[in-house]
Amino acid sequence: MLKNGISPKLLLIYFIGYLLVGGISIQAQSDSGSSRNFLDIGSSYTSNYNAFGTTNATQKQPSLSFIANYTYNNGLFSSLNHSIVFNSDTTMSEATSETDLTVGYNWNFLPGLSVVGSYSHYYFANKASTLNTGNTGDFQLNLSLDTTLLYASISSSYILGSSDNTLNLSAKLGMPIDFNITDDISVIIQPTAEISWGNQTYYNEWALKQYKFLIPFAKVLPDYNAHDLLNPIKNTDSKEVKVYKALVKRTANWMKKINKLEANTTVGQLFESHNEYNINTLGYSVPVYVSYKSFMFNFSFTALKPQNTPSWVNNDWVYIYNAGLTYSIDW
Repeated sequence: MLKNGISPKLLLIYFIGYLLVGGISIQAQSDSGSSRNFLDIGSSYTSNYNAFGTTNATQKQPSLSFIANYTYNNGLFSSLNHSIVFNSDTTMSEATSETDLTVGYNWNFLPGLSVVGSYSHYYFANKASTLNTGNTGDFQLNLSLDTTLLYASISSSYILGSSDNTLNLSAKLGMPIDFNITDDISVIIQPTAEISWGNQTYYNEWALKQYKFLIPFAKVLPDYNAHDLLNPIKNTDSKEVKVYKALVKRTANWMKKINKLEANTTVGQLFESHNEYNINTLGYSVPVYVSYKSFMFNFSFTALKPQNTPSWVNNDWVYIYNAGLTYSIDW
């Protein structure tokens, strides 16, 4: 069930704007004398939502995405990505939607060396709750080297948010393996190591949004274990605490959210300030691309190790699987 998604009318408006960008770009490349354009249409499934190298702290959020991308020989490109993200509403049990619109330019300086600049704007359902919902868009700049023996990239993302704008950096290093199975089928396997840095204020914003019902209790007993709120009321001299604990027990959504926390998490830890610029994740991925004529199938396995997380966040390895299919048209 899709909850509070973007209306078809708004999607139509977004898509018309997207086509206008494409029309301007086509005219630009036509004036420059080039005659080839590319349109890629596809869909993909991802086992967990990943925002700038970071995943949700308490709940897996798989997503199904539908993608359309224009690429032009003059370097300009534009894309539309609409995703259904599961377990992403405020109760972390229903699906909501996210739509991303992107425009950018690709500068190719030397064979294999390129710089890509782009801007993406995000549209979320009203009750969406992911680590990215506090943001409105981002400017990205990417420098990459892609040869037959080596792939390397450095990316920066200036993220526009509802409170503080933040800068995220990432670096990747891979070794592509390229071979043909038949004349029509080619395969690329690219084992890649990666690292990301960033400001981690999104943890604060997410905790405030998801667990704001615990703020009054945190002011009374910040060292109280969050899971104890689900136990029978214990003897206490505070009438307010008794009433509040009883209220939590009667509120099913609150109980579900508390159950998702680590067992040793205290109420006060959820609202500690976490505003450090540090390493977010270390990880590696193994993407596989199989091309057959105008179709491309991709599958990837990614392993991320969270770093410098708040005390209430589980920092075990996170494993993400992705599979997708794309059809490409050129003219």
